[in-house]
Amino acid sequence: MPAVRQRIPGAAWYALAILALATTVNYLDRQIVSILAQSIKADLRLDDADLGFILGTAFAVFYSVVGIAMGRISDFLPRRKLMAFGLALWSIMTALGGAAGSFAMLAFARIGVGVGEAVANPCSNSLLADMFPKKNRAAALGANLSGTFLGGAIAMVLGGVFLQYWGTMCSALPWAGACTIKGWQAALFAVGLAGLPLALLILLIRQPHR
Repeated sequence: MPAVRQRIPGAAWYALAILALATTVNYLDRQIVSILAQSIKADLRLDDADLGFILGTAFAVFYSVVGIAMGRISDFLPRRKLMAFGLALWSIMTALGGAAGSFAMLAFARIGVGVGEAVANPCSNSLLADMFPKKNRAAALGANLSGTFLGGAIAMVLGGVFLQYWGTMCSALPWAGACTIKGWQAALFAVGLAGLPLALLILLIRQPHR
């Protein structure tokens, strides 16, 4: 008897699209600091050790430690709510980095980004594994994973655009004072605040019952 083809519900495709977009934003917010680094270093008067901490240690250590805990926590809490909270947290912290006027404040913001982003993989992978049939699961997880490379690529392009053209872009904005902020600050504000509406869309995912 031929195997019955299992239909993938529309809710699963919606979840995949939103979670892949969240993964893209995740890596965009994570990687954009790399191309902004020299401008940040100059404006905040950081040394190489400070910059190394912000680019690596501040994010990676907290991401690693909290990620282990979040993997366990996501087994017990509603994953879409936890994912939405994590996305909102890392987006707010990315934007807060744009307001940083010192090493300490920027380091705090990047630690917050690491804590928020630690939620992403446990929640998104778990949701997709529950929503897609076994034979389609690897393809769904692979599609979600593609956001890591897309987000990194967008970060390099977008960061460069803000650094090079912000002086022209700011004059076209409708609020006074836009040109008083630096290009790297504008970049962090833009990519950070852009993630907040996405957090609301994640709440619309219809989480499957276990």
